[in-house]
Amino acid sequence: LAAIDAGFLSQLGKRKLREYGLSDAPVEIHASYGRCPRMSASSPMCVGPEAFDASADGVPPSMCVAPGTLLNANTLEDFKEWDKSARLEAEAARIWKDICSGECWAKPSLLSRFLLLTFADLKSHKYYYWFAFPAFALSPPPTIASVPVALTEVVDESEMQTLRTSYEELRKSNASGGAPGFFAVRRDAAARTLTALPLSHWREWWRAEGGAANAGHTDNTDSTGDSHKKRNTDQVDKVTPFGQVWLGYCDPSTGAGAAGRAP
Repeated sequence: LAAIDAGFLSQLGKRKLREYGLSDAPVEIHASYGRCPRMSASSPMCVGPEAFDASADGVPPSMCVAPGTLLNANTLEDFKEWDKSARLEAEAARIWKDICSGECWAKPSLLSRFLLLTFADLKSHKYYYWFAFPAFALSPPPTIASVPVALTEVVDESEMQTLRTSYEELRKSNASGGAPGFFAVRRDAAARTLTALPLSHWREWWRAEGGAANAGHTDNTDSTGDSHKKRNTDQVDKVTPFGQVWLGYCDPSTGAGAAGRAP
């Protein structure tokens, strides 16, 4: 789900006139997204007027940053005739390259890369766009190891507080700007702590501890399902245990967070 802000389209029109001209060369932009705000709702990927800024300083600290590629056609015919499948595959190849090179460990936001094709009809003030997220299909598809449960059924309040605190510290130190979309989570049962750290720690833990590593992500979709319909006062609700990988979201700035339990 994507939301193209009118301010972005206005900026696109201005840049088409003053900067891009007849060039249809790729332009690097960025968008932002947050956690799913409530049941039966999603937080869309928002592309605003700040998308053209070289830095993501304009993104609210509670939102995650996603890099993207903008391609603006010169005519409506060019826009319609673009080979969208080929363009999408090219963006997917960039994600795969970042995974294989290890670049995504240093900058996890690269995993959220998107593609935006546009045409700005400046005479009639009409804008056309096509938004896409590259995704990888696994064969065979993965399966959920166990029924998802609320995180508060797995850990106590003191552990939840350590997770909130460490995530807030991680958010403040995030070099990419905004909240971290992907991060590592470690549980110390003896010390009764949950610690959120940069995603690069996940690989270190996986190698050192034979697969006992946990990864979290900020979830902007409503994937609750029947097992997630019950809410609690802490809004810590959505978890999906997936082998030794933790899937969920965590946003202490809004009083909400979640992670999954490794079986």
